[in-house]
Amino acid sequence: MLTSTAFNWLHRLVTLLLLAIVTGFIWLNSIPDYRSDDVLQDSHQITDRLWLYTTRNESGGATVPIIYRYFLSNQLKGNSKAQAEQLKQQMPFLQGYGSISAITQEEGDKIHIIYSGNVLSLDRTATYRDGGRPVTLNLSYQIN
Repeated sequence: MLTSTAFNWLHRLVTLLLLAIVTGFIWLNSIPDYRSDDVLQDSHQITDRLWLYTTRNESGGATVPIIYRYFLSNQLKGNSKAQAEQLKQQMPFLQGYGSISAITQEEGDKIHIIYSGNVLSLDRTATYRDGGRPVTLNLSYQIN
C-alpha cells in the first residue's frame, strides 16, 4: 500500500515536470522575432573594410514610431533583401527613433557616432566577422 502511494506521487511529479517542460518549450518558441519585418534602409561605406547598415521596421502601425537599427559590418553581398537577412544574424549597436548624422573612425578601432533622436538601446562595442575572424570596435556617442 505504501509503495502504491509513493508510485502515484512520483507519477504525478513526473507528469507535472513534463507538462512544465512542454509548456516552457511552446512558450519560448512562440516569442515573435522582433526583427522579422526589418528592411534595409541604407548602407554607407565608412572605410575600405567597414560599412554602416541601417534597417527600418514599420510593423508597429500608425501609433508606433519607425524603429531604426544600426549595424557595423564588412561589405555584405547580395541585394537589399539578402543583406537584411544577413543583418538579422548580427546584433545592432544602436536602436532608436532617430538618425545618425555623422560616423567617423578615429584612431585604430575607435568609432565616433553623432546621433539625433530617441534611443531605445545602444552598446559601447560592435562586433562583426571579417574573413572569419571577429572584429570588435569601441564606440563613442554624441547624442542630440
